[in-house]
Amino acid sequence: MRKQEKFGIMRRNVTIEDADFYIRLAFSRARGAKGRTKKKKGGNRGNPRKKKEQGYFSLKREYADHIAFMSEFIEEQFSKIIGAFPEVHRQSEFYRELIEITIGTAELKKSLAALSWCMKRISRLAGQCKMDVMKADRSEDAKKAVRGFEGRLSSMLRQVDSNLKFLKEAKMKIKNYPLIKRMYGVAIVGFPNVGKSTLLAKMTGARPEIAAYAFTTKSLMLGYFSAFEFPGAEKDVQVMDTPGTLSRPERMNDIEKQAYSAMKNAASIIVFILDPTGSYPLEEQEKLFLIIEKFGKPLYAYISKTDIENESVVCNSEKIRRIHPDAFESAEKLKDFLSGKAQEYYRAKAKELGKGDKKKAFSQ
Repeated sequence: MRKQEKFGIMRRNVTIEDADFYIRLAFSRARGAKGRTKKKKGGNRGNPRKKKEQGYFSLKREYADHIAFMSEFIEEQFSKIIGAFPEVHRQSEFYRELIEITIGTAELKKSLAALSWCMKRISRLAGQCKMDVMKADRSEDAKKAVRGFEGRLSSMLRQVDSNLKFLKEAKMKIKNYPLIKRMYGVAIVGFPNVGKSTLLAKMTGARPEIAAYAFTTKSLMLGYFSAFEFPGAEKDVQVMDTPGTLSRPERMNDIEKQAYSAMKNAASIIVFILDPTGSYPLEEQEKLFLIIEKFGKPLYAYISKTDIENESVVCNSEKIRRIHPDAFESAEKLKDFLSGKAQEYYRAKAKELGKGDKKKAFSQ
């Protein structure tokens, strides 16, 4: 599995814990490093004063190394965390909106900046405390400088505890983002529980969670199929099962905002599912259809659940057909239609770029 598929838009995998974890580990690492400082051997066997001075210098060197090990450990850990997160401004419009919706761009930047601030403050403090240790005339003063550093390091780490917890949660959300590929995109939209996931499964073979209750889909579900029918043809149509959307854009929740972002930024074409079973009034479904139509993207209707033999369903299906005479009712026919649209798109793209190869053309 490629790195991008494993970590999504995270640049690398990273462990993020709370402040107390890093405090404990910093102390542990520093204790483990004790005694690594090499002592100078020989030369003062007959000079007790020199021997005492050398022993005191070695002790101060050990204290200074203790400070350095703690500081360097925090710098190493926080640098990994900061470097693992994606640079928001370099992401596509879809991912920028997704970060804003699910995490909050300002809060993400604030928390990363807090870690950077903490790391730099600890580094500067370590430099000053090491100087204090080496200048100390008494071992008590050197030890006092070490204890002062440990206390202030712990205090600064606890100041960013809430930021660490926020980033830990943010990392899990980002890792679960759908991996939107650069290919022809189809967004399946409609009210909750109208058959979007079922249609995705029929067209692509994907296995999304399907259940008879609203908002089963909590985030984008993806499936793929090939627009070109020849041996070895790659899957080049990306189908997005969007979370259920209600006809009240002024009061969208985060799940609905994800659906709107996918339609606006990641879809080349939109398939709107109309449900004749009465789960939602047809008037409300038509209202949402008109809202989606304002996106200005190709929009096609699909009537779901027409296999249900019920007088009300039959009646509502007829009403839908009168409003949408070109509405699809077969997943297979819809897939064939979308394949044709994708072929047109790729051929136009290849012609525009002067390329004969559709795959190379779209990668430009």
